[in-house]
Amino acid sequence: MGRAFVYQDIWQRCQEPPDVMQEAAGGDKELPCLHLPAEPEAFLGRRGVRPLLSYPELLQTQLRALLRLAERHDLRILVPMVTLAEEMQQMRGLLQQAAGDVGAPRLPPWGP
Repeated sequence: MGRAFVYQDIWQRCQEPPDVMQEAAGGDKELPCLHLPAEPEAFLGRRGVRPLLSYPELLQTQLRALLRLAERHDLRILVPMVTLAEEMQQMRGLLQQAAGDVGAPRLPPWGP
């Protein structure tokens, strides 16, 4: 539950908590732990939802934490830079799986 505590701490420290939580990687949002190759033009490369879908275990951790936070707060999940319907279908499957993992009674609003 470590990631859920981090999100809860962020939420509590905000003067006006965000109602949208964005999951993003790639481009200008580097994740050194993933050892993603450098791209000559990061803003045109793999970014947004695509790198997230390449690491479903990491994404599941993030989604479970967000679902736990959504049990106590009104939030929405922004899926960044979606270009294909298949990307949203994959995200829906992963979000539903994460909801089952944490016993979430409902999914928060989410989408691109």
